[in-house]
Amino acid sequence: MLREVIERGIERGEVRPDAANGYVIDAIPAMMMYRNKMCGCEWQDHEIEEMIDQLMVPLLRSSGA
Repeated sequence: MLREVIERGIERGEVRPDAANGYVIDAIPAMMMYRNKMCGCEWQDHEIEEMIDQLMVPLLRSSGA
């Protein structure tokens, strides 16, 4: 599902073309699993929003966006 979202962003020119790779796609589940295992807590909705805004948007951003 993440790959599909990233590919749609690439088609719109909002996501850099080389972003649809395994490392980028693994970033969200890896971060969620890490925090769950290391902190022993579930993610709150606002924390997921912050992760997307502070980690994924800069990671995916096209230079033209």
